[in-house]
Amino acid sequence: MALRASAGRRLGRSPPTCQELQWPRAHASALRHWLDVNRHALSAGTAKRKTQYIEGLDPFLNGTALRNIRPVQCERWVLERGVHLSASSFNHELGLMKAVFEYSRKRGLILDNPAVHIARMKINQPQISVPSRGQLKALVAAIRISDGRAGSQAKAKAGADLVEILAYSGCRLGEARALRWQHVNFGQNRLIVPGTKSDSSKRVIPMSVDGVDAYRMARSRFESHAGIRGRANSGGVSVLARFL
Repeated sequence: MALRASAGRRLGRSPPTCQELQWPRAHASALRHWLDVNRHALSAGTAKRKTQYIEGLDPFLNGTALRNIRPVQCERWVLERGVHLSASSFNHELGLMKAVFEYSRKRGLILDNPAVHIARMKINQPQISVPSRGQLKALVAAIRISDGRAGSQAKAKAGADLVEILAYSGCRLGEARALRWQHVNFGQNRLIVPGTKSDSSKRVIPMSVDGVDAYRMARSRFESHAGIRGRANSGGVSVLARFL
């Protein structure tokens, strides 16, 4: 009663109950309610990952009324699960937990956010060694030669084309697989990258001279392999048709 009276003074009114707002009592239900409310702003992939985060939090908070959750329960998640997660997964699950508590706090269902004191895990940025233009060309040439056997070389050449396309476009592998020749504009030296991660990931990028050469050579090898000159110009043919 004292806590409720204190909340009333801070909010300037009596805080609403879960029943008054038709809000789920259990924290796990609140997590899913929060996800349902925000699902329209999330891509399908992000919503799926949020669901996985909820499943990770469930064993530690499930069945507990929101008002009864204490910081020690959030710390138990850190000690029993969080320490075994990667830094990225830890921060994502923690961010979801804090977001739901903050959502509840703003609606007057809890007085404080019990997870607010938990710090994010530090992410150590990996050291990326980017090859020079000469090193990339040497790498692609080595892949193309393979071990010298005819059958092995045929597969290796397709793999070398893939490495060049990924390097000069910056595409994700899924995006490279979705490329069609209609996405390659040789006249304007532009590449339309189809969005595969989300609806907003579709983008237009300029092609470098090396990139244009790589696409022209890939198209030439495809047409030679298909035995039909100009077939790639039909547009709907995959850029990676030879090794999909």
